[in-house]
Amino acid sequence: MNEQEFEILLKKKDKRIKILEKEKEDLQEKVCDLEKRLLMYENAHTPPSLQKNKKRIPRESCGKLGAPIGHIKYDREEPEIDETIKHTVNTCPYCNSELEIKEVLEVIEEEIPELKRVKAIKHLIEWAICPKCKKRVIAKNNASVDRFGPILKSKITLLKHDDRLPLRKVESALLRDHGFKITHTGIMKVIRQVAKKLKEPYYEIIKQIRSSNVVYIDETQYKLNGETWWLWTFVCEGIVLFVIRKSRSKEVVEEILGKEYKGIISCDGWKTYESFSDKLQRCWAHLLRESHHLKEEYKDFKQYHIILKNLFDKIIEIRLNLLRLILVLN
Repeated sequence: MNEQEFEILLKKKDKRIKILEKEKEDLQEKVCDLEKRLLMYENAHTPPSLQKNKKRIPRESCGKLGAPIGHIKYDREEPEIDETIKHTVNTCPYCNSELEIKEVLEVIEEEIPELKRVKAIKHLIEWAICPKCKKRVIAKNNASVDRFGPILKSKITLLKHDDRLPLRKVESALLRDHGFKITHTGIMKVIRQVAKKLKEPYYEIIKQIRSSNVVYIDETQYKLNGETWWLWTFVCEGIVLFVIRKSRSKEVVEEILGKEYKGIISCDGWKTYESFSDKLQRCWAHLLRESHHLKEEYKDFKQYHIILKNLFDKIIEIRLNLLRLILVLN
């Protein structure tokens, strides 16, 4: 091989090395990107519902379908009887002989009542002018200030926001079930009226939450018109408040609790809560999940995880004993 051929071969190898180095860089970028995506499903904060590689403990088969051995049987409660229909038989349908009744069989049937059409109520409200004080006097009444009654308004609002139906589905459901016709615009007007009516009790709930000593807060993703929003939950004794916001930031917590809230917040490890208050009680589910994660990563942490788990079990035992005592005393 002469010098010229050697130089050509060397250039080819250099070119090949550069190509391989570029491929290596591209692969490293892809690996980093995939590892970041994987962290969404394999980290200490991943809830069980999103864990892709969750270890399933196999159950011992009892050789037949159904619940495992020892599982408490679930029985539906017997309903209150609203109506009794008696079916009698006096003569034999085959030979017309008189029959002596031996037994009465009881069969309980549960059925949805037939859906009723929306009824139109006309209110005739008398009014007069007092001959003495000249003031206008109107008869006491419960007539709605607008076209639709409170039950119908509630139905429309629940179909839209509780059942999460689009406007056309709300329209068709009302027509199908109650023979009631309303346009998309009419539906939105009703929903706005209901929202305006609920403002006072809504702010009263916020006021009670702000005065509580402890509040439990959590947030989860919520799809609204194809976009990701956040469904926030605020819970204190006897009160639950849900709010849907575009943001997952501290501003939502300040909106509900106010900037001067001095109580304890029970929550997960989301940084928003740390930026709002230093009086935090970590959620036990998240705490134990993170502790388990650290135990898997660092062997020296295993003893601390056991201590935390035993403490949690002891708390549960104390609470159960208190509940039993309350039931006995009552």
